[in-house]
Amino acid sequence: INFVLRPKITTNSSSSSVVTWPPTQFDVIIEIKATDASGKVVWQDTVIGKGKAEYSEFKADFSLSAKRASEAALLELQNKLLSSALM
Repeated sequence: INFVLRPKITTNSSSSSVVTWPPTQFDVIIEIKATDASGKVVWQDTVIGKGKAEYSEFKADFSLSAKRASEAALLELQNKLLSSALM
């Protein structure tokens, strides 16, 4: 093992409607650190994925805004990892 990746994942959600409980806006924040075998941090970054879904979209899938935010965050994290000095 060359590196250990240590993510910290935080979420925030809100809705523009007082009538519906599924969030219309969802954020996924991933703070990630890579350490070497000795535990020294050799790389770190933060990505934020934002997802939005309106009632007409999420009435069949209550987690749609969260799925969109998660996908956006993971794609951004992948790009940052691939362009980092770790690769």
